[in-house]
Amino acid sequence: MGLMNKGYSVVSRNDVQQLVGEIQFQGSGLTQSDRVKLGQMLNVRGILIVHLTKAYSETRDSSYTDRKGQYHSGSYTVHNAGVDARLIDVENGSIQWVSSYASGGLGDLDLFGAGDLHGTVQGVAEKVIESLPDRFKKTS
Repeated sequence: MGLMNKGYSVVSRNDVQQLVGEIQFQGSGLTQSDRVKLGQMLNVRGILIVHLTKAYSETRDSSYTDRKGQYHSGSYTVHNAGVDARLIDVENGSIQWVSSYASGGLGDLDLFGAGDLHGTVQGVAEKVIESLPDRFKKTS
């Protein structure tokens, strides 16, 4: 939604694979001519490549002994997620924009809530997309 709100068209990797099966699509390892063909087939000037660098949850111990010597046991869960993204010009292969964001600390509870890993991944992705410039709109 963040991409569409900034004026970008979104095509899933599955859609791209169906269109360019003959180009030997292999992740981000496209050749110069493959990028140009892909751009022409999709009628786009750039490709946004997004990489999920980490996504896991970990339980941490929060047990302690208070001043009265009474032991209190407990634990909490921290959700860790990281996303890298880059926008590549399909004609010349130049990188037009790069961003990354990673979570994993207690401070992220304020940003993403105490929810689940899915919510944390979504929150991290939204942080990356926030820094993406609005799509250039041609005027007639």
